Amino acid sequence: MHRLELVGETLRAVLNDLAVQAPDWLRRVAPAEWYERYHRRSEQGRLPKGKDAREQYARTVGEDGFYLFDLLAAATTPAPLRGLPKSKHMTLVHSSGKL
Repeated sequence: MHRLELVGETLRAVLNDLAVQAPDWLRRVAPAEWYERYHRRSEQGRLPKGKDAREQYARTVGEDGFYLFDLLAAATTPAPLRGLPKSKHMTLVHSSGKL
């Protein structure tokens, strides 16, 4: 899996998990553009073409990931959401420097 696919799919998986576990919470915190950006898989053929476009996509997904990471770590976020397996996986991807 390409690095951009890994990052995008990790974020998408966490968002999908949150949509099932806490749909109201996710609707309150997720920016509207996330619905378009993450509703489909981040397969290689769907990634932006060209170096500049891919770099912009990487920055955007990284910023989105950090934003969600901060939301999940916030004291106001229900504790069970921080403990979801996919949220923990996002933390591992984050700590590996991929986000």
